[in-house]
Amino acid sequence: MKKMYAVRAAGILSAVLLTFAFVSCKSTPTEDTDAVSDSLTQQLAPGSSSKPEKSDQPAEPAVAETSDTGADDVAARNKAMLEKVEKARQAAVDAGAPSVLKDAFSATDELYDGVKADAAGGADMSEACADLVARYEALEKAAKAYAAKQKIDEYNLSQYDQKNYARGEAAAQDIKNLYDNNASGKELAAKAEEGNAAFTQVLLTGLKKIAAIARADAVAAKKKADSVFAGVSEKEAYKAAADKIASADSNLVTNNPEGAYKGYLAATADFTALYEKVARKREEAQRAMEEARNKIKNAAEYAAEADEAAPLGDGQIEGIEDEDAVLLEEETFDDPDKAVIDVDETQTGREAAELEAQAVRQAAEEKKGAE
Repeated sequence: MKKMYAVRAAGILSAVLLTFAFVSCKSTPTEDTDAVSDSLTQQLAPGSSSKPEKSDQPAEPAVAETSDTGADDVAARNKAMLEKVEKARQAAVDAGAPSVLKDAFSATDELYDGVKADAAGGADMSEACADLVARYEALEKAAKAYAAKQKIDEYNLSQYDQKNYARGEAAAQDIKNLYDNNASGKELAAKAEEGNAAFTQVLLTGLKKIAAIARADAVAAKKKADSVFAGVSEKEAYKAAADKIASADSNLVTNNPEGAYKGYLAATADFTALYEKVARKREEAQRAMEEARNKIKNAAEYAAEADEAAPLGDGQIEGIEDEDAVLLEEETFDDPDKAVIDVDETQTGREAAELEAQAVRQAAEEKKGAE
């Protein structure tokens, strides 16, 4: 049974390898998937040179169990190990392996079906199951590495951690070498984990940098909104935009930089829209006040001309109030400065502001060094 499993495993080893090797390619996701599919078709096709040579040695016959107790023990081990395989398979599914690494995943499933059939026949498949677990883990890590690298390239983040980016690409090449040496699932999974860890670190470092810089943009947009007292005339919208910065700050300091980045972008857009809306209203009000002044000026000139033509005298005239009469209650306004929300006053806000300051300083230094 072990030899039978080894023959099956050799037939799909190249599939697992070649579908992970794509992480070193900088083509689009569609091109990567097509290339992987073509490679797997060649590797798994009948007559392919990658298929293992048939052994001249006859297959070892299965050893019959000598007691019910022994059979029960084997069945229990198989059951426990098959549950681990299923768990590893589900993790690969959750990582997106069936869509990103379709052919390799299907090939591994075929091997899994064979193991289940052998286990149902009473053979001890615990070792084969352990190898299957590792193979599914290799698929899971490869799919995660693929997703991480796609985001790295999308946001152009490799510049922030070139060392780990190179490590991730080197891991793909190492897996090719492992295949040439007929590596086990355990060896493949270890190398896949190394590549995934490298790309994940690049992604985390890069996203933190761009998120911190995005915070600076959000704060700058807020200051423009504060300059036109948006917190007074548009209280609800202003508070909602400030809350987005607070939420993004929380994401930034709790290692969710992508959520922080998107939150800061949204806050920047909201504060920019608020500034433009309030500034437009202020301009309209300014024009209305200017028109009113002109009308008052014209009325005063007309009244002066009328007074010269027909003086009213010093007596009280019906319909005209005394000069010092109070016609309306005095209107009071809240201090507009009190409407300003300080996004840096909380502990989270202060931590995020420090990360922002560090990123801005570093960006300035890098820009200066490049000049």
